[in-house]
Amino acid sequence: TTTTTTTTTTTTTTTTTTTTTVECIVDDEPKSAVLLAGCDNEVSVSVSEVWTRGVGFSVPNSPIVSCERLASVYYEVENAIVMCGGDDVTKTVCFKNVIGSDSWESFPGLEDHRERFAMASVGAYIAVVGG
Repeated sequence: TTTTTTTTTTTTTTTTTTTTTVECIVDDEPKSAVLLAGCDNEVSVSVSEVWTRGVGFSVPNSPIVSCERLASVYYEVENAIVMCGGDDVTKTVCFKNVIGSDSWESFPGLEDHRERFAMASVGAYIAVVGG
């Protein structure tokens, strides 16, 4: 009599795939983006839009209705958005909106007319570059 023994080895491979949602987080502070004024071809747009991950707020429509290049900046010293620009070629007017208020107030304008400039908040100052 002959006895045959057969041994079978089974290998199981398990693959786990984890999918994560890509999100850019700089810190835990809620961030917002505000779109102010602009142009749709040659028609000026005054509607303001706010996108936020934090507490919602709104910004009133732009006080400057122009297709010229406007600039704006968040000015932390006054917790406000400052916007400058306009069609007047003799000066550049500026306005500010304190976050949470429903109106724009006059803000000191630029001494000379500028177009296509940028603004940045640097400590207690607002820098205007170019134009």
